[in-house]
Amino acid sequence: MTIAVIGLNLIFFSQMKQRETLEKGLAEPLTNSTRAVKKPCSKKYLLVTTQRSGSTWVCSLLDGIDGIACGAYNPRVNATVSELIIKYSKYSFSEKDKVEWSTYEKDLDKAFNQVCTKSQEEVIGYKAMYNQIPQKFLKDGKLKTYLRENEISIIHLVREAKILNMASKYNNGVQKKEGKKMHARDENDAKAFRDTLKLPWNDGLIDNMLKYEQEALEWQKTFHFMPHVPDYHLSYELLLNKKDKIKTLSQLYVFLKEESPDNTILTLEGRYHQLHETLCSDRIANYTEFRAHPKVQRSRSAAACDLINES
Repeated sequence: MTIAVIGLNLIFFSQMKQRETLEKGLAEPLTNSTRAVKKPCSKKYLLVTTQRSGSTWVCSLLDGIDGIACGAYNPRVNATVSELIIKYSKYSFSEKDKVEWSTYEKDLDKAFNQVCTKSQEEVIGYKAMYNQIPQKFLKDGKLKTYLRENEISIIHLVREAKILNMASKYNNGVQKKEGKKMHARDENDAKAFRDTLKLPWNDGLIDNMLKYEQEALEWQKTFHFMPHVPDYHLSYELLLNKKDKIKTLSQLYVFLKEESPDNTILTLEGRYHQLHETLCSDRIANYTEFRAHPKVQRSRSAAACDLINES
């Protein structure tokens, strides 16, 4: 069975699991009185992903929904900061292996408390990168137990076109050297970033792309088969056109709040703007040749690039 087929099967089962949650939320119509009773910070989630996957923008979308917070406002930077356990990104593998569960658990709790203190919304969460989660806590079940006992849901954000994820890292490496920012809140500033070099590629880069695709599938499998931990597989590409974005955000609303969404979903834009062009052909050097490469043809990146082209 190919990686792409395995991935589609995983997403199918994940969508079935999501549908159970969605149906639960839609099953009982909510009256004004039931809508009014909202306990602050009573529902929690983690947005798990990897760097350069659009998570800052996605988090700003979630944070713009009434009753949902993603991250905590930090007055020092005059902005909402959503990556609250970022220090673990700087740890080496051996350093992560030495982290005690009690320490990691306190950091997770501290981050949730930060969001709760700053927002007091009903649903609170923040984002955690793959490299901020010590593997040993997945293997020994401690993270699974923590999520289940604290009733924390997982949103697994995946940029299916891993080749664009790699292109973003490549472009941002250049932009950092030029002193440019990683994110833009102004559309004019964002446009200034878009004249970027196309990603050069070779067989080695394609092999890495396939490795990243497999990594995302492994994480999805890990989350989906955690008993009694609700999970939602969120494909970044489904947020790139208005119709799919509204549908996807409506589903996320029901997943997190277990009630029907209101009309604010229709106008959500987020606080950030895309720094790069959307189409793969605008980001990848010799794209036609790349798309026709035998290793690329049946990859998830190829399927995602085709989806973006048709959006």
